[in-house]
Amino acid sequence: MARVKRGTKRRARRKKYLKRTKAFFLHQEQAYQSAQEAANRADRYAKRDRRVKKREYASLDSTRRGCCSVLQIGQTYAVQSDAGQPCVVWP
Repeated sequence: MARVKRGTKRRARRKKYLKRTKAFFLHQEQAYQSAQEAANRADRYAKRDRRVKKREYASLDSTRRGCCSVLQIGQTYAVQSDAGQPCVVWP
């Protein structure tokens, strides 16, 4: 089999990592290995934080529903939803 030196493919992959880590701290934007680790770590944190954001918004939505129903009708959201009355959460 012929020898494969991976010239352009390797260079393209490295440039992609270095482009993603621009403006990172110290060698994380210059050295390839540090840039790769920083980019992968950033991806893990991004996924975690997207899930946390969904969790926080769900909690906030529940709180808003409760406050909204008490202010509008004077009943809790559970009693109001059992009665089939609509609650406008977003004014």
